[in-house]
Amino acid sequence: IPKSYGSSIALTGAPNAALWAFLLFYVSCLAITWGVYTRKGGLLHDIERAKRGAPVRPAAAE
Repeated sequence: IPKSYGSSIALTGAPNAALWAFLLFYVSCLAITWGVYTRKGGLLHDIERAKRGAPVRPAAAE
């Protein structure tokens, strides 16, 4: 992170470019996490939205 700030200041005179890059990175991480885990059909969608009282069947042990 300090290297990013230093490079941004050296190239543009301000840390704004590094801050925008961090923001884009974290937004992309959020989108990927949502896409893999919580969207409909995702890995955790059914578990997170299981009806109350309905047992969730554990994965089969191999």
